[in-house]
Amino acid sequence: MQSRRGALTTLVGAVALTATPFGPLRAQTTTNGTLRAAFLPDFAVAPVFAAQAQGYFADEHLTLAPVAIEGGGAAMIPALVGGDFDVAYANPTSVTLAVSRGIDLRILAASAGVTNQPPSTAALVKRAGTPYSTGKDLEGHQIAVNAISGVQWMVARSWAKATGGDPDKVTFLEIPIPAMTAALDANRVAGALLIDPFLTVALQQAQKYAVLAWPFNVVYAYIPTGFWVCMNRLVETNAPLAQAFVRAFRRGVVWVNENRGKDALIQLMASYAHLDPEVLRKMNIPPASATVNTSRFGALINMMLENKLLTKNVDLAAQVYTVPDRSS
Repeated sequence: MQSRRGALTTLVGAVALTATPFGPLRAQTTTNGTLRAAFLPDFAVAPVFAAQAQGYFADEHLTLAPVAIEGGGAAMIPALVGGDFDVAYANPTSVTLAVSRGIDLRILAASAGVTNQPPSTAALVKRAGTPYSTGKDLEGHQIAVNAISGVQWMVARSWAKATGGDPDKVTFLEIPIPAMTAALDANRVAGALLIDPFLTVALQQAQKYAVLAWPFNVVYAYIPTGFWVCMNRLVETNAPLAQAFVRAFRRGVVWVNENRGKDALIQLMASYAHLDPEVLRKMNIPPASATVNTSRFGALINMMLENKLLTKNVDLAAQVYTVPDRSS
């Protein structure tokens, strides 16, 4: 099975041969006040849907056309480069890899990331009663991640090393997140890196599952878990639309943070993510961020280099598009 990073490398490599940093594969410029947005339906995109529901995009004379896309950055970034979308929410490793290969992406907004204190929205889960608690314990065992060479894989390897283990002695299996608990049940893996809502559902079954560790809190704290990105050509040719998106997004962040733990946010997330509101109420939903925290970009780059996802340094901070508030 080709990993998602492998697919992204292939697709981005093909794009790099046929597109300049400022030009799409086919000429297409957004001039009608509409932005086509690709997203994964999780809690991190709530500010965009809040901005849409509360009329913040309308206030900016902007129409957002969101489309849910499977496959993450491996599918979104080539589609963004090709002109199928104007903005996309993609994982940091896919964005960084694309930038390293000459794709001129601009970062418009970012998720806040997790803190260094659990609980969070992702955990390494084991069968209840098994003795594993460190990377050293997992040497010679198998761990489920959603994509080989993806963010989960990278974080799991770095956590294993940070807790005394040799990540090369741990076998990582690429298993879809909804199927991970079944892999645990079948004793196919010793641990599975679950994210919400699947994490919350699993931990409600204390007789079957328990937290082995919180890898993201240990090695990935305060690093954004996703970026809203566009091609530089949008900034160059239609900066008012990019700026309008960011301003509306920031207002959406304020609304989300004001409504954490309230029914309004639960119902909003249930509507676009198609999740059970009762599960959402039990989730640990982190605050949203109105700014892009570049202070932890170096940690992300170093982790990618250490795990051989990158072969050279990348100035990711240079790709952040700064949008002043109207009052500035």
